[in-house]
Amino acid sequence: MEHLPIIIVHCGNSFYLEPILRQNRYFNPDNRICLISDKSTSRIAHAEHFLIDDYMSSAKEFQKIYRHYSVNTVAFELFCFQRWFCVLDFIKEQKMEHFVCIDSDYLLYESIDNIMRPYLSYDMTLLGTTLLRFLYSALYRRKIPHPHTGNVRGDQERKKDRGNI
Repeated sequence: MEHLPIIIVHCGNSFYLEPILRQNRYFNPDNRICLISDKSTSRIAHAEHFLIDDYMSSAKEFQKIYRHYSVNTVAFELFCFQRWFCVLDFIKEQKMEHFVCIDSDYLLYESIDNIMRPYLSYDMTLLGTTLLRFLYSALYRRKIPHPHTGNVRGDQERKKDRGNI
């Protein structure tokens, strides 16, 4: 099996980024670790550095249609979506068929190849429930609690926020 590339999208030279990359490199010495980021992280070791601006084409197209309904700031929430478009443009350019994309604060304590080997035949795997909760809500318009506040918002509240009532 070929070693799986690890992709991390991160902007800003956060204090925790270098130790995270060092840890992930320790357990994955032969894997590519691709850091898609801005210039502020270009001198951090343990990863290949790719400028995020080179992979923003699809993200900029998405920004044109983005509608903000989150309690988070526009910049934060928009980037949460845009990073996936950056990954898309990146894997197309790099011609990657299989890869693992992790958050920049995610510590690995084992080889990612060992972790992911059983899942290589699947089209996609997810860790956690936040995305699944979002998709469930978006697809079925159910009332669900916000994962952090516990507040429940249904169709009526969303329509009021948009001025449709």
